[in-house]
Amino acid sequence: MNVIKRVFIPFFLAAVVLFCGQDLSAQSNLTKIKSVCIDAGHGGKDPGAVGSSSHEKRIALSIALKLGKMIESNFPDVKVVYTRKTDVFVDLKRRSKIANDAHADLFISIHLNSAEDRSARGIETLVLGSNSSEQNMRTAMRENSALKYESDYSVIRETFDPTRPESYIIFNLIRNVHLNESLLFASLAQEGMVKATGWRDRKVKQQPVWVLKDASMPAVLVEVGFISNPTEERALRGETTQNTIAKSLFNAFKEYKRQMESNTSVLSASTVQVSDNEPLEEGSLLPETSPQSNDDWFFAIQIGNLSEPAKNNRIFGVSESVYHLRDGNRYKYYICKTKSYEEVARKAAEIRKKIKGAFVIGVKEGKLVNVAELRKIAK
Repeated sequence: MNVIKRVFIPFFLAAVVLFCGQDLSAQSNLTKIKSVCIDAGHGGKDPGAVGSSSHEKRIALSIALKLGKMIESNFPDVKVVYTRKTDVFVDLKRRSKIANDAHADLFISIHLNSAEDRSARGIETLVLGSNSSEQNMRTAMRENSALKYESDYSVIRETFDPTRPESYIIFNLIRNVHLNESLLFASLAQEGMVKATGWRDRKVKQQPVWVLKDASMPAVLVEVGFISNPTEERALRGETTQNTIAKSLFNAFKEYKRQMESNTSVLSASTVQVSDNEPLEEGSLLPETSPQSNDDWFFAIQIGNLSEPAKNNRIFGVSESVYHLRDGNRYKYYICKTKSYEEVARKAAEIRKKIKGAFVIGVKEGKLVNVAELRKIAK
């Protein structure tokens, strides 16, 4: 095993560095949603979380099949791919490979939550990221525990032990190039499920979940309720709640598809939650622009429109410095400040390959202004 560690770890880190510098997916410039991969968590010898009278694997599969049927019925031009349609075990790496091989444009993994505290309740949606809070780390560890059922677990554990918090440092090295799109779908799904069920909103969170790590497309993991909570378990066992959850996810998919294909999507999630334990990167998330003089004007590229201030610029998935200003009760996030319209228009075309719907804005004296009027000033 020591030999494996000496050989595999440097190779793995090199691969991560390579990954971080490239967009491996053909879907980086999304124009049409042609395929979606639906992943029912756990299965077969891996029951997932166990309630008083039910298993996570069965409820997750039922919701997954209902969601897939809705998409197939309403969007016959969209190919629906399943990681499993029966009670079989599929290892975590194989799940993302199924999505990648199918060239899926979206990966949706369906799970149920669990906690020792039987009063814990509510819905949360996860996207790939690093979150060091104790509560969120426990959730990630529980979902990653499925690795123990894989045939090569003894080798995996030499480089990544899902039971050890220090193993999760590898997720700090992985940049999710589809973070904005993932957050967009996550926010639509979270809002829809909470509204439809009336259950507690546990927000959208970034967590180091293994099943999302290798997906080369926007990917989310939904925790549709707590199987350890007697009330939610009883509801989740029933057709009514399962249909409600599936319909909420379908509606989120429909709106996500509309936004992506109409070229209007830009990060606008009001439910994004980033760990308070992650400090701001100095100089990269700046205070809101403040008025200075009549010469204080520039063009920029808007990449975010949030109802609450972001705690960390990593949610935008860009390497450029991120700035923001307040516009009413919204926080507008932008990059690439310049007085050259030609330069910002050229950069906007490049940014839109990663962030669908990013667009050019004009800012004068700390306020948004008409781009056409600002161009007159520039001339």
